Amino acid sequence: MEKKESYESFIGKLTIVFPLYNEERRVTTSLKRIGNFYKNLRAFPKLVFVLDGCTDKTKTKLVDELEKQELSSKSRILEYSPNRGVGYAMHAGLKEVKTDYVLFSDFDISTPLSELRNFFSLLTAYDVIIGSRWLDRERVENSFFRRFLSSTSINIIKIILGINLSDTQCGFKLFKTNIAKEIYAKRHIDRFGVDFEIMFIAKNKGYRIKELPVVWKHEKGSKVGWLDYFRTLLELFRVRWNSLKGAYS
Repeated sequence: MEKKESYESFIGKLTIVFPLYNEERRVTTSLKRIGNFYKNLRAFPKLVFVLDGCTDKTKTKLVDELEKQELSSKSRILEYSPNRGVGYAMHAGLKEVKTDYVLFSDFDISTPLSELRNFFSLLTAYDVIIGSRWLDRERVENSFFRRFLSSTSINIIKIILGINLSDTQCGFKLFKTNIAKEIYAKRHIDRFGVDFEIMFIAKNKGYRIKELPVVWKHEKGSKVGWLDYFRTLLELFRVRWNSLKGAYS
């Protein structure tokens, strides 16, 4: 009988990729949250911080705080200029991943890293496990307006791309690394639309996708503006057009 992998063993085979863009004000709070997560572990995931064309003091503060939290030896910082978008940043970070599993997480840690324990229990049955803010709304702290906007966006995504998922845009996604690299190699979108593009590719390739409800709290200082919502809507049609051209085959 095959021995079941332990949670600690899984954590030791995990890399967490964090895209960052001008997060100077958030570095201390986020690194403390990451440090607290590490305190409860015997094995440790690797950390990759991707600085996506930052123009503030994000790197300086990140280096200092990693040292304070004793995480420097477990971390790698990538940086480039100019800003290319979260999709580009995620792919850049993924190229550095050598472990069996990879988690993409928003740097604000709006979903606690402790949610990984629930994801781990389903790893043998699924290839991709994604967090959802809609499967259990009592676990989500968000304004009515943002709930409405998110709900409307998901319905549009379902109609245009035929993805039967409740929340493609939640920034907490766990992949088997070899599968993530195959999927991201087909990516064409650099910005926020990458989330539904990746799920569209994974679905069409027949990979097993599971959604799990997660704790999620809106953190102030979001970089998503009204123009980004408009651009992301256009990216939906771009994904559909790419698919018709066979770009994801």
